[in-house]
Amino acid sequence: MLSAIMRRWFCRPKKSDRHPLAQFYYADEEVNRVTAELNGVDLRKDPQKYLVLLSQLRMSQDRMLRAIELVMEDCISAQRQSRDYHVKFPDEILHENLGVQLWFAAECLSVGSFLEVREAEGLLLRPLAEQLLQCLEHARLQLREQSLNAPHSYSPELRQALLQYDRVFSQFELR
Repeated sequence: MLSAIMRRWFCRPKKSDRHPLAQFYYADEEVNRVTAELNGVDLRKDPQKYLVLLSQLRMSQDRMLRAIELVMEDCISAQRQSRDYHVKFPDEILHENLGVQLWFAAECLSVGSFLEVREAEGLLLRPLAEQLLQCLEHARLQLREQSLNAPHSYSPELRQALLQYDRVFSQFELR
């Protein structure tokens, strides 16, 4: 345990590093920090703090997803899934945290909450939502490891995790 903490402390990228993996590392750290803080807040006792943290979580998730996009463009741009279907979305939706909204929808579907979706459609989407969340978590794990081990290169395991995440995200986005 101590060696993992020391490795994280000594091997982490510098904040000034503009490489996509370094940007991901700090964005992911922020998501983890805000999530931990949010989990410790009692909504009934402090609803204002809860709402502030919820807003911070959404912004930090957006930063993290943008950092993942930068890594994917740098690492697997030629192998990414087609996004031709984006033409059906209004520009406002595409530029206003679509990834975070889809992440939230996947979280809701995975626990059986069907927001703005008929129950039958939600039941059909639930396995894909769970797969998306698993792929995102696996990609985050690979990205964290790579950012600590070799922040200026991309391992085959990381490439594979990103390709899988991109494929599943594209499928979920399309539906």
